[in-house]
Amino acid sequence: MEGKKVYNEYFLIFYFSADETKIGISIPKKHGNAVFRNKQKRQIKNIIAKFSNLNLLKKNLVIIAKPNFYNLDFKKKEQIIINLLNKFIAN
Repeated sequence: MEGKKVYNEYFLIFYFSADETKIGISIPKKHGNAVFRNKQKRQIKNIIAKFSNLNLLKKNLVIIAKPNFYNLDFKKKEQIIINLLNKFIAN
């Protein structure tokens, strides 16, 4: 089973076909303590929850955040994730 990837300067998304859609979010341990990483994950989950199209794709996704993502405000994070997911859906 071979996956593909979509990325930008803030995220890397690995994906592959599956029977149902599952999404994993990874914030590397070296980027901060548990409280910081959980906050980043909650923000990403909140933004992804607005995307109802993902359930129709039948793919497993692993979203890995890069360090320059953390310093942005929530509105900018939302725009970046939406643009990246639209790029992902277009593939």
